Amino acid sequence: MLIYYRLKYVHDLTRTEEVIRDYLSAHMEECARMSQNELAESTYASPSAISRFVRKLGFDSYKQFQLQLVRETGDQPPRDAFVDYNFPFFWSNTDPQVAANIAELYKDAVDRTLALISPERLSRVVDLLYECEFVDMYAVTNNVHTALNFQDKMLTIGRYVSVSIISQTQKYKALASDSHHIGIVISYSGVTPEMVDIAKILKKNNTPIIFIGAVGNHEIARMAEECLFVMDQEDVNVKISYFASHIATQYVLDCVFGCIFKKDYMENMDYHLNMYNTLDPRTRSEPEKKEKTRPDS
Repeated sequence: MLIYYRLKYVHDLTRTEEVIRDYLSAHMEECARMSQNELAESTYASPSAISRFVRKLGFDSYKQFQLQLVRETGDQPPRDAFVDYNFPFFWSNTDPQVAANIAELYKDAVDRTLALISPERLSRVVDLLYECEFVDMYAVTNNVHTALNFQDKMLTIGRYVSVSIISQTQKYKALASDSHHIGIVISYSGVTPEMVDIAKILKKNNTPIIFIGAVGNHEIARMAEECLFVMDQEDVNVKISYFASHIATQYVLDCVFGCIFKKDYMENMDYHLNMYNTLDPRTRSEPEKKEKTRPDS
């Protein structure tokens, strides 16, 4: 995850650590050239306080933190979207402007989400799902359609993922789950009541949880073994529709599918193509089609 986002969402800070965070956020490029002692002097903190703070950001040492900061400050960290995530178009826009604005929103949402994906975390999630025979997905509202899309993709390589569209059925499924299952819980806000309840049931049943939702220290994220975060620019309540959160969640699940597919690429391609040859009536030979359509004499 980019240091920009780590600084934005780090929590449980002391007053001194808040000063360090604020200084780093405002002077990222300058801090990339500072030694640990120089940063301590600039923030009126001790070098040990700097060490504790970078550990809270997920780094083992100041040197590791600084190397990452040097890599990142070559590019401008993502700031505000070019298009309003919640109201990407207005009554005065032409149809081409609406199309262009939504395209810009999609690109920005995917770019921000990509910046949040930790390669190590993605690999761990892919390995968990690859090895597990029973994968269950839990979602409500528009996220159900995204879950069904992932289920459909997985079926094309012979892997079954369970998705229920009825909220009460999802609770029954969670109650029947155990340590042999993995539960993928999708909640953009991270606090959707139905998903929080299900996560608690899964946790009680020792079912590993993979959380997919907006970046932040959410209740479900704290219960999860692994988290795949998406951008958080979309308002939970006040918006025209689920534009950014939908495309970001879809993108994350497509990445997961792609990485699972890649593990057995040639075998999956064979299964994929054979399945379509078996199921698609357009692939039947011409004599077979004529035989099936020949009228009785």
